[in-house]
Amino acid sequence: MEWVETTGRTVAEATESALDELGVDEADAEIVVVEDGRAGIFGLLRADARVRARVRPAPPRPKRTQRNRRRSGREGGRDANRPPSAPAERGSGPAAPRHEDGEVTAGAASSRRRRRGGGGGGQSTLRPPRPPSENRPAGEEPEMTIEQQAELAQSFVSGLVERFGLAAGVTVATEEGEITVEVTGEDLGLLVGQRGATLDALQELTRTVVQRRTDEHTARLTVDVAGFRQKRAAALEQFARQIATGVLESGEAYALEAMSAADRKIVHDAINDVEGVSTTSEGVEPRRYVVIRPDGAHSDE
Repeated sequence: MEWVETTGRTVAEATESALDELGVDEADAEIVVVEDGRAGIFGLLRADARVRARVRPAPPRPKRTQRNRRRSGREGGRDANRPPSAPAERGSGPAAPRHEDGEVTAGAASSRRRRRGGGGGGQSTLRPPRPPSENRPAGEEPEMTIEQQAELAQSFVSGLVERFGLAAGVTVATEEGEITVEVTGEDLGLLVGQRGATLDALQELTRTVVQRRTDEHTARLTVDVAGFRQKRAAALEQFARQIATGVLESGEAYALEAMSAADRKIVHDAINDVEGVSTTSEGVEPRRYVVIRPDGAHSDE
């Protein structure tokens, strides 16, 4: 994700401008302060604060020591823990497996024999199933591709839609490093919620699921239901331009209702095409809002 650079009278103001441009909340962004805002000579001049920001990449998952021990055991063979000179005793059965804290798992050995179709020989420990990527030797685990991330996101959303008992289709598309999951069907208001609140929660859950399975960077992900985001974006753009026209006629600033960072970005982008007016974001999350004012007018802050 590319960095953006913004300025403001204070670091907080510059940061909020960067978040608006990125269309994300502060928790999802990485902020670097380039220059603090400071007073000039005799307090008459002032240098603006400047920050650089980008969408925060997902951190890699820490490698577990236990996983490395299991992997090295596989490289040594099925009975790597048994000395070569001590063959397995037929009929003795595998030893009861233990958790990492030493507690014996009762009945695990017998359930393992049932899953494998009987037999007491073989491995002496019970290992839980692991994703295919974890079966690779240390140092050779590949980064999860954007196509794999998209498939995981689609699978999660499909399962959630099914649990809700909704008749809907779930498709996924990748473009320029971004993933878009689209849910289509009838009567899907339950997944949207008031002003898209439920949809935003669904998107955040899906992003979290993908991040937990991604060892490196997670692609930017959007979840939409019945075209709600496109319809809301179009409605916001039209509404913002109508307000801008009124501001030009009256010469007075107009404050919109509080909205998310993504919606604020839509408004900012729409007003950028209107001559004679400009926008600023004011307030504090989650009640941050956009003010549309004539060019040359200043904020009261």
